[in-house]
Amino acid sequence: MICETYLESVFMESTVERQWGILGEEFRRISIEFQHLHPEIDWRNAINLRNILVNRYDQVLSEVIWNIVTGVLPRLLVQVEALLPPLPDDS
Repeated sequence: MICETYLESVFMESTVERQWGILGEEFRRISIEFQHLHPEIDWRNAINLRNILVNRYDQVLSEVIWNIVTGVLPRLLVQVEALLPPLPDDS
C-alpha cells in the first residue's frame, strides 16, 4: 500500500527521487570489476532507475517508485552496507 503522505507531498516525492538519483549516480561510478565481484547487488536496475528519474521524469509513476523504496531499497541498503569498511572507533 502506498503512503498517502508520499503521494500528497511534492516535496517528499522530489526528495525520494533526488536521493535515488544520487544513489544511482554513485553506483554508476563504481567500477565494472567491483560490480562483477558483487553480483548479489542489482547495480544495473538501480542505475537504470536513476536514468529514468533524471531523463524520463515525466513518465515516473509515484506508486512504482514507492514500491521500490519500500520493497527493494531496504535489502539494497543492507547489501551495500555489508561492503563498507567499519567506522573508526572514536574512543
